[in-house]
Amino acid sequence: MRKWLGLGEGYMDEEKKRRLRRRVRIALVLFPFVIAIPVLGGLFAGFYLTTLLSESSRILYPLLFSTIGLAISIVIIYFLAKKVSSV
Repeated sequence: MRKWLGLGEGYMDEEKKRRLRRRVRIALVLFPFVIAIPVLGGLFAGFYLTTLLSESSRILYPLLFSTIGLAISIVIIYFLAKKVSSV
């Protein structure tokens, strides 16, 4: 009976395993930045728009744009994770 090694590692040669581990490490370093940049960009854009329009509700646009930035970053990370996991 075969022991399950996850991600098909039992069927990969050492070079492919090394490449996959390297890709995963790079992804784990980059993913927080991929999340933070659109969220903070949306937050700053919302504050700028609020100041520009002189709105009375100062939290509506920053909250809206940072949420949109979060949704965009989730979509980007989904596609990047698919790309990273394919060997």
